[in-house]
Amino acid sequence: MERSNEREHTDSIDLDDDDWDGESVENTYLTFPLDGAVYAVSVANVKEIVRLPEFVEVPDVPDFVRGVINLRGQVIPLLDARKRLGLPEVDYSDRTVAIVLEADGIPTGLVADGVNDVTDIAPENIDDAPSRRTESGQVRAVKGIGRVDGAVSIILDAARLMGGEALEAIRPHAVTQSRS
Repeated sequence: MERSNEREHTDSIDLDDDDWDGESVENTYLTFPLDGAVYAVSVANVKEIVRLPEFVEVPDVPDFVRGVINLRGQVIPLLDARKRLGLPEVDYSDRTVAIVLEADGIPTGLVADGVNDVTDIAPENIDDAPSRRTESGQVRAVKGIGRVDGAVSIILDAARLMGGEALEAIRPHAVTQSRS
């Protein structure tokens, strides 16, 4: 799709526009690289993609919560995708982005190494995740494994990725700040 070319030349891409209708996003995913693998989230949850903005670190939160960002007057939590998924850390670069996701009406920024493309993955090409819970019983963020033209994408569930006690503790503060 042509949208992937735009990502290299803009500071922000707004996916919450009239180009996307409910029917076309059902099987459409934004793909992005992490640690040599390709990950995907439903474009229905993606609000926009921005170059990694300055963020304010917040004490006493899990290490995958980088802090909060002020995005046009709205303060939202910022998660590091690598840390959230237990992958090795890397230094942020000029290609590092924040993918602004929204699930259950709550926005959250997800730090990723970059973005690849917007692609369709048919339901019959998605296998269930090996396990939906960790050994400790925590719900995993991986929803399934998608296959397109011989390539594999690890599909993430935005609500599970953004959920949990860590974010519940930070979100009320972010919502209060954005209304001030």
